[in-house]
Amino acid sequence: MLTDRHARTLPVAASLFITDIGVDWGKVMAMGSPPLVFTFIAARQIITGLTAGAVKG
Repeated sequence: MLTDRHARTLPVAASLFITDIGVDWGKVMAMGSPPLVFTFIAARQIITGLTAGAVKG
């Protein structure tokens, strides 16, 4: 549930792995891979939507 205090968006959750000591790059990269995979899977639909909105008439 979004009202739960443990519910966080992906960028906020990823920023928790950045500390004064250093960055846990493995966890940061693991959190960034689901959006990257989604982009590769949906690339055709994303490009179609972007180009359809750019054509007038």
